[in-house]
Amino acid sequence: MEFAHNELPANNLERLPISDPADKVDLRVGVINSVTKHPEADKLLLLSVDVGEGAQSTAAERRYRTIVSGLADYYSPEQLTGKMIVLFANLKPRKLRGIESQGMLLAA
Repeated sequence: MEFAHNELPANNLERLPISDPADKVDLRVGVINSVTKHPEADKLLLLSVDVGEGAQSTAAERRYRTIVSGLADYYSPEQLTGKMIVLFANLKPRKLRGIESQGMLLAA
């Protein structure tokens, strides 16, 4: 049995799973609770970010993450405190200048 190059019998088609790369990204909105300068780097800030259940969450439900960010040249700690940010939450924690960063800030 011969088929044209663009024709395949329907019973021989394999269904391949289609995965969307966006399914692997865990973006979360958090509120910056506090900001301090990195003790060993002039261009880095340490952000304590609340990624809990939102403003209605109790203290026990809040989950804080430390994010090390290179925003010191652009923002003061006072300008960032209380701001809402978007962060990548499912990245492997990395040490930056000795301090573990538990996510990455998404900024434009």
